[in-house]
Amino acid sequence: YAGAFNTQDRIRSTFSPCGSFVFSGSEDRQVHCWHTYEGNLLYSYQSLNYIQPVVDIEFHPLDNIVAMCS
Repeated sequence: YAGAFNTQDRIRSTFSPCGSFVFSGSEDRQVHCWHTYEGNLLYSYQSLNYIQPVVDIEFHPLDNIVAMCS
């Protein structure tokens, strides 16, 4: 999956509960979303206002809630 920036930090990714999407943090302080099977970048969350890289992201297993750590 192309689009996330990572040169030195350990960046974690996660699948959506349905398995259709991959979400990943990035050293550019954004969260990126790709379609799992096609691999195309669907969306980049750019207005999160983080000042450090987004290093972890996790979905709630039952609700439509996502947690990000920067």
